[in-house]
Amino acid sequence: MGQPDRAGPGSRAAPSSSATATRPAPPSPPLEVLRKLAKALQVSDGTLLSEDGERGPDEDLRLQCEAVSQFDKETKKAAKALRDALILKPQARRWASAS
Repeated sequence: MGQPDRAGPGSRAAPSSSATATRPAPPSPPLEVLRKLAKALQVSDGTLLSEDGERGPDEDLRLQCEAVSQFDKETKKAAKALRDALILKPQARRWASAS
């Protein structure tokens, strides 16, 4: 007679080697591509390369955002309009000077 089934009923066989093989990581884009992308997006190289949680607002800005979140709907709308204007003003100057 053959050898008894040592795994027994209800046990699972070990996965095949092809199921446990890890896939190689996709290739990283060349540094020059990252630099051009950062320039086009008007961000730093570090911003593109940072992991989640590595970047974010500094403590003062984070506290201000928390304060604004407590505002009523109309005051939040006004704060957003001011913030957007402050962010867009330098970009508008760059666009105007580029033409």
